[in-house]
Amino acid sequence: MIRYSNKLELIKEIECKFNLYIDEFLDIKEKDSNLSVEGIDKTPKENILYQIGWFNLILSLKDSKRADYIENWNDISSFYKRFSKKYENFSLKEDIDLLNSTYEEFFDFVSSLSEDELFNKNIFNKTHCNPKWSICNWIYITSVSPLKNFRTQIRKWKRIKNDKKI
Repeated sequence: MIRYSNKLELIKEIECKFNLYIDEFLDIKEKDSNLSVEGIDKTPKENILYQIGWFNLILSLKDSKRADYIENWNDISSFYKRFSKKYENFSLKEDIDLLNSTYEEFFDFVSSLSEDELFNKNIFNKTHCNPKWSICNWIYITSVSPLKNFRTQIRKWKRIKNDKKI
């Protein structure tokens, strides 16, 4: 797992990965957003909803309205199914708008945390999963890492789709 030396380094990394990720959706058409391609486990729509879910999981640490997310740290598949069901009728544009607004709230939350809250594993541990981890570790595995991996999946999805002229 990547170690960040300070809050600014983490925030810059999140911002960079998010901007690269969201730009990948600019040229995806609505009609293609639910298109499955062989070798990729998520459609673009599923990819976005999964990331919205990750952001909400972190936001559940600060917001009691999202308290139902916190119980799902150890059961990601049921968490994802429930979350994707909630937004299955959204258009791609609505998904992107929701992703952007959720990201802004996530980013504001992360920015509001002190260095101690981010890096001291004993100060902000409401995850009930791994008491050896700081909130920074959870932020990394729910933002930087999936944004990077999901962007790779979307790029591969586009390549396969274009090669097969689907």
